[in-house]
Amino acid sequence: MVCLYHFNGFKRLVLFNIFCAFSLVVLTPQPAYGLINFDSNDIVFGLRIQKLVNRVWKYYEKSDGDSLLDTIIDLKEEIEFYTGKQINISKEIDKIETDLKRNRIFPQETFQKFKNLIKKRENKTLQRN
Repeated sequence: MVCLYHFNGFKRLVLFNIFCAFSLVVLTPQPAYGLINFDSNDIVFGLRIQKLVNRVWKYYEKSDGDSLLDTIIDLKEEIEFYTGKQINISKEIDKIETDLKRNRIFPQETFQKFKNLIKKRENKTLQRN
């Protein structure tokens, strides 16, 4: 059998394919490029969210519950403002409550205190704004 690597036509064929593939990749835009909107508001929103998430992790590592809760509520408000959709924390807490009841892990008094604490904090932040 003849070795194909010594054949000049094979080398030209490989080089031609590499050249065509490279040209097509460079000249044609990727589909993801069209989906990303690099608006300045989007970038500012992303930076604000990143700062808030970093603060959340910092307070979580310090076990600072009050500051952690305030930062999470600020994060919720920032997302609501940007998206224009309301996030109902009470509904989400009710879902967690039903899950805990279903799994029979339900400290009812502590959970009720937690619900009241979140409502108070949300009302405080609403009054601040």
